[in-house]
Amino acid sequence: MSNRNQIEQEVITNKFVSEWIPRFPQIPVKYENRNFTPPVNSTWVAFSIRSGRVAEAAISSIMPRGVGLVYLQIFLPENAGTLLAREMADRLADVFDNWHYVYAATTNYPRGDFWFKRVEVVPTGPRDGWTQWNASVEFKHDEQVIVNQQNGSGGAGTGDMLKADYAYGAGQNNPNLVDHAQYADKAPVQPGVMIQGVYDTNLDSIVDHAALADVVAWTGVTGKPSTFPPDGTAELVAHKGQTMGYAGLDISGKVPVAQLPPMTDAGAVQKVGDTMTGRLTLPAAVLPVAALSATGVTTVDWTQGEVQQVTLTGNAQLSVINWPVNGLGKLTLLVRNTGNFNVTTWPPNTVWAGGVAPIVTPGNNARDIFVLMTPNAGGLIYGNTVGQAYQ
Repeated sequence: MSNRNQIEQEVITNKFVSEWIPRFPQIPVKYENRNFTPPVNSTWVAFSIRSGRVAEAAISSIMPRGVGLVYLQIFLPENAGTLLAREMADRLADVFDNWHYVYAATTNYPRGDFWFKRVEVVPTGPRDGWTQWNASVEFKHDEQVIVNQQNGSGGAGTGDMLKADYAYGAGQNNPNLVDHAQYADKAPVQPGVMIQGVYDTNLDSIVDHAALADVVAWTGVTGKPSTFPPDGTAELVAHKGQTMGYAGLDISGKVPVAQLPPMTDAGAVQKVGDTMTGRLTLPAAVLPVAALSATGVTTVDWTQGEVQQVTLTGNAQLSVINWPVNGLGKLTLLVRNTGNFNVTTWPPNTVWAGGVAPIVTPGNNARDIFVLMTPNAGGLIYGNTVGQAYQ
């Protein structure tokens, strides 16, 4: 592999591995010249680089230019949809679209630049059970200095540059640069032109003086103001938790109970000190229905639901606990008989219209509806028969 191809493989593959792979770590990748077995019936991709030297980018063969393509072939099982393919192609665009990369010269290759265009995506039809998407991006690769080396033996043709004649690489101990070319970056230029070799000597795309400014300690800054306008923090603190101010959040990101407004509607949720009390009444359409079997002494817990289905599997003596302390407590009982059973005892303090407690409709799957209401937590309970013998 030539030095040119080597740097292209290193730079482009490293860019792909460091910025595309972490987004799709579960996707198998086939690289060039590596053993790979495609998975069965799951998505995979093939990554490759195709390049070649085709033109000279500057006068006198000083900056030869190579062009190439980065390919990402995406293979998905047929009928797997296209969302994942689009995401992978879009991520390739995020990584390479209009990317410009400059690398410094080493003993293995001269200094150069990569210029990438925009990623293009072409979906192809299903074939042999696979759907394929091809994403590609064209790039240009310029090397700053390449010369026709001659070792001095056998002479040189017209226009050839001999290493001995031009002290090839001696000026900065870099065998890939002709001495005069090494200093070209520092040559006088017309006013207003900034050369990277002069103003950005470490090739990090940041002007040297600007890079230094980023790390100057505050104590080393001259001409800074000695006073600053207030930032409003003290005023915000003064209004926190105050009337017409704002409520702060607790450690879980919620408004503390102590900062909630009082709620005094009967039967509603209320704040007493730092404690929330009461019960939230939901619209009838979304009331949950609890279920229990009843035989013998049976306790119904009002907090389990304002509508409860009671299945009689024997004669039952009912009682109700945990009526709401404030407001009107209401409990609807959907009673289903499984035989000739009855509620022989209703909750204490229950009074019925006409002064007579109802008899549950006998028979398997006989159904009745009763409503119990209390304004004082069970001190007095009003019993109502809504309907019986539902068919």
